[in-house]
Amino acid sequence: MAVNPSTMAQLLSLSLYSGIQSQSSDQQSPFSSTDHDAAQLFGSLLTMMMNGSYSNSSSGRSIPSERSSSASSLSSTNTDQMLWQQLADTLPTRNITDSLKKSNSDYDVIIQEMSAKYSVPAPLIRSVIDTESGGNPNATSSSGAMGLMQLMPGTAAELGVTNPYDPAQNIEAGTRYLSHLIKRYNGDDRLALAAYNAGSGAVQKYGGVPPFPETQTYVSKVLNKAQQTYG
Repeated sequence: MAVNPSTMAQLLSLSLYSGIQSQSSDQQSPFSSTDHDAAQLFGSLLTMMMNGSYSNSSSGRSIPSERSSSASSLSSTNTDQMLWQQLADTLPTRNITDSLKKSNSDYDVIIQEMSAKYSVPAPLIRSVIDTESGGNPNATSSSGAMGLMQLMPGTAAELGVTNPYDPAQNIEAGTRYLSHLIKRYNGDDRLALAAYNAGSGAVQKYGGVPPFPETQTYVSKVLNKAQQTYG
């Protein structure tokens, strides 16, 4: 099927410049170097489409932009096919599931640093962030919990957090608190997560994970995600 160069030029332009903008922003880009190479290739293809010509590297021939009406349609179709075939041949094969798992968070560097600093597995930190806030640094619950790891005001104050909506401060404080709970319960992640969700008092009162549906669901959800999604 022929691809209209004018239409595709507009679409590729939007895609290309959107990718460039995201890479130049202050927020850490989730795109890899491979994605950047793909963006450059899109740029080259876009330029060729807008110039109306395409050089066949294997034969050295160049397709001129001015043709007779009957030859133009066929040549344009062949040119479009060669352009998209070159794109398909150049882009590497990628495992979409693995790619999503590895780039699901914009805060991987912070998470890795805090994981090493407080001896908390990175998959567990990522899972808590995902379950607590869905990765939204500005999230605020009805009970007043704030930021990525949903710190309560009292907990944030005790941990010296000055801005709970700052990702670096929030992740460090949340990981530090989680580390404290894991040590308190002798490495039992289930009890640590139950205390993170319902409070240490509730865990002590019931001698284990409290019989609250919300807390039981929370503990299972975090542990499953940590193992199956981020592990």
